[in-house]
Amino acid sequence: MPKFTCWSLLIIISTVSCARIPVTPTTTGLVSTPEPPTAISAVPDAIPSVSTLDPHIEIFASATTLNIGDVITVTGQAVDIELPYYFHSGFEDQGMTGDDDENKGLPYASQVLRLIALKDDDRQTVLTIHGQSTGSTRITISAKGQSESLLITVLPPYPEIKWDTRPEALIVRGTQCCGYVSGTFIQNYIPDVKIWGDGRIIWTQYSFTQNTSRRRVLEAHLTPEQMTELLQRAVNDGFFGWKDEYIEPDAYDYPYQCLSIGLASMSKMVCEYAEGAPQAYHTLYDYLADGIGMRGTDFGPTQGYLDTTLPNYGNQPSTPTPWLTDSLGFSLSEATDGKWIEGEALALAWRAVNANPWEATLQEGEVYYLITVKIPGFSEMEPPPSLSLRGEL
Repeated sequence: MPKFTCWSLLIIISTVSCARIPVTPTTTGLVSTPEPPTAISAVPDAIPSVSTLDPHIEIFASATTLNIGDVITVTGQAVDIELPYYFHSGFEDQGMTGDDDENKGLPYASQVLRLIALKDDDRQTVLTIHGQSTGSTRITISAKGQSESLLITVLPPYPEIKWDTRPEALIVRGTQCCGYVSGTFIQNYIPDVKIWGDGRIIWTQYSFTQNTSRRRVLEAHLTPEQMTELLQRAVNDGFFGWKDEYIEPDAYDYPYQCLSIGLASMSKMVCEYAEGAPQAYHTLYDYLADGIGMRGTDFGPTQGYLDTTLPNYGNQPSTPTPWLTDSLGFSLSEATDGKWIEGEALALAWRAVNANPWEATLQEGEVYYLITVKIPGFSEMEPPPSLSLRGEL
């Protein structure tokens, strides 16, 4: 056999080994080729789902600033809030005290705004609102824990500062009467302040002691500049935008406090019973009723209407004023149905009333008379239709 045969066999074997041809394993274990490894896929952690919902309330108004008498709508819409839900709305006056008595205890109680209509559906609520008084109110609308608010402002009127300058034209009048007081006091009552077109002003001051009280009626004259200043202050304070009445329905026997101001373009009266009016109202009233800080002189009427009655009590009055029939010209018994008086008789009766307006008493001999004196044009209760003063006397 030729020699090259062995070398050829070795070459063939080496070639087969380098090719690494896979061979199925046998029980003899002579040849074993492993299967390629199985690829392992990496499984990432679960990614949480991200919500795009944004539950909230959107609120908007047809106007956020209005004048008294204007009507607006305020709308609240629910966004991304699941059904079912219910809208809740509320008013909150800013910087004010007291309640709207007609709506007291309700979420819509407000001195500034009045709810006219309310309409809800499954996606929005619509409030129709009337501006009734000067001020600001925050409206809040909520549903299922979500809420949003909006500030609504009602502006006061700003009338021009012009007034009737005639001496008989009454421009300002402030009263606090009368509550649980005697009929004598009511008939003797002089308003807290009166100001006429020519600048004449009268105001009253009371001083109280343990057993009685005294009254002073003062007068002065304001310049046109002072008149302009006080009327401008009233306008700036918002007087012409306040409600006509502020009443505490659960109060009894309180006096009504009323302030009226008349300008050429508009007039207004604001009254309070017990409480509820803005603090600015009280500040303005006190300023006017104090004579706007002026130093006045004692007012002396020139004519008055005297009424006398016999008291219905047995105790002697503590401070009766003597009445001298001969020097004064008539007996107090002649005034039981009323009598116009002037001169010294009026001056004496006027002093007696100011000494004790609740129980003014004159003594004629051994007889005591309760008296009232009404001053035409000044007293709260005007005298009867006038007869000629000189003719009656």
